[in-house]
Amino acid sequence: MSRVTPLAFIDVDGVLNRFVSAELAARRGYDTVTLTPAILPMSFTLHLDPEDTRRLGELARWFELAWATTWSHDAPRLIAPRLQLPGDWPVAEAEVETPGKVPGILELAGGRPFVWFDDAPTPEDRELLRRSRTPHLLLTVAAPYLTIADPAGVTGLTDEHVQRAIAWASGLEDSAPGKHPRGDARGGE
Repeated sequence: MSRVTPLAFIDVDGVLNRFVSAELAARRGYDTVTLTPAILPMSFTLHLDPEDTRRLGELARWFELAWATTWSHDAPRLIAPRLQLPGDWPVAEAEVETPGKVPGILELAGGRPFVWFDDAPTPEDRELLRRSRTPHLLLTVAAPYLTIADPAGVTGLTDEHVQRAIAWASGLEDSAPGKHPRGDARGGE
């Protein structure tokens, strides 16, 4: 029996884009960029941790990576090059009529197991995941706004998140048919 490669859905704001002051971003060595997505006629300043290139590379050994973000198709166009990522990751589409990201995630996953990294899943997203029979893990990433007054605070994707996702994916191989791991893990737990 061959192993099905699970998906890892990545959000941008709060996960890759760190919510930190410009001074703390500089101190931590984050790349600060201003980008204008096609979906909105305004610019946004992002603080991207160059270490996320390595973290996402580790995930790519276990998962097919995909976007699940309000940046939509602007993520592969604008964010991916900044982190030296491939620009061909699939994008989970969000429908205007349907709140949250899970409908697009479930459609793109097509029954394949997945992990989802997000800082603010909606109550509707959580309910849809609770009802889903697709094996999944929600890793809620802490994304408090940090300033220089809190230089030790953690925000965004971490090595621990990556290791938890990999441990979950390795458990998929050990699961008996019909006994798929599912869960909701908060990044700080």
